[in-house]
Amino acid sequence: MPYRYAEFQAGEYYHIYHRGGDQQKIFFENENYLYFLRLLKKYRDKFAMNVVAYCLMPNHFHFKLQPQRDDTLSQFMGKLQQSYVMAVNKRYQRSGSLFYERFRHVHVHSERYQILLCRYIHVNPKKDGLVTDLRDWPFSNYLEFIEARKGELFVPGYREKFFPRRKNMRILSRNMAPMKMTS
Repeated sequence: MPYRYAEFQAGEYYHIYHRGGDQQKIFFENENYLYFLRLLKKYRDKFAMNVVAYCLMPNHFHFKLQPQRDDTLSQFMGKLQQSYVMAVNKRYQRSGSLFYERFRHVHVHSERYQILLCRYIHVNPKKDGLVTDLRDWPFSNYLEFIEARKGELFVPGYREKFFPRRKNMRILSRNMAPMKMTS
């Protein structure tokens, strides 16, 4: 696949998503999710990346990211995924790529899209039938959004700006039918 250059601007928001090759799992056990989250924290700091929302699913993940420096997002994603794939390949004695092609991205350009994207990201486990209550999925920062957990992968002030009351986030995520994201 030919390389497609994308510019990522500091201060802007981006929906980043990626799935496993042939829609296969990328997380095989709980420790894989936890290791990926440790890498996410490590590279978030190294590349000055705000992790606004995330959800890790068995065969894909979603992020809402805000780079603090121009053109660091691709490097951030490259290091994160490369480190994870190397560890998984070593642990499971496998080789080759784990992910399908390159990660996908969409520029988040409106306030409405900001809100809908957080909802879309956090509802994935319920939509895919992994949980009936979003509070039961530990591999997203939904719990930080509703102030049920104090995590490090969360941007202070973001929730208050777009979801001024905790119940707004719960209402937005409750009884949700699957939705298609459009920018």
